[in-house]
Amino acid sequence: MSRFPSPAARRGFSLIEVLISTSVLMVIVVLVSIVFQQSNGAFREGRNKVQGLTALRSVFGVISRDLAMAVVDDGNRWAPYKIKFCVPTSESVETITYEIIGEGTLKRTVDREGGNTTSSVVADSLKTISFSFDPKRGSDSDGSLPNRIDIVASIEEDGASSSYVGGHSYGPDGQSGTDDDIWVGKKN
Repeated sequence: MSRFPSPAARRGFSLIEVLISTSVLMVIVVLVSIVFQQSNGAFREGRNKVQGLTALRSVFGVISRDLAMAVVDDGNRWAPYKIKFCVPTSESVETITYEIIGEGTLKRTVDREGGNTTSSVVADSLKTISFSFDPKRGSDSDGSLPNRIDIVASIEEDGASSSYVGGHSYGPDGQSGTDDDIWVGKKN
């Protein structure tokens, strides 16, 4: 009995078998690559949307905090691209102005008694932003506060568009359901 198998028994893979197995492997690699690419794109879009919503919540948080302290004053003005209202502080009265400048830039200006004024850009990457009021108010306002302020904004982060509207303040009296309540966004 021979220790070595015959040449017919030592036969390896044929060229056709190698080509078929390589082709099947390539199809599997392409399919896995497509699935990975789509899931990576969905993850990136979700992350960008969360970053955009976080930025908008920050903007609305600043505006809502300021509006919560607003009081009736003859200096109050309510326009679609500029709101101006008075806020009492422990030392004096401040006039806060939010103004939409150009496309997507929101500027906050605080005028303190004695001429001390500070300005800062709250957001500069907004896709859109606008103010609307209930009841409708114009620049000839009598100084009263609107029942509701709708701030509609959207932001675009790396091609992912997202938007956010919301917020409510009990107003200067701190009681819910009274006439001085301030709504930022849709009233529930």
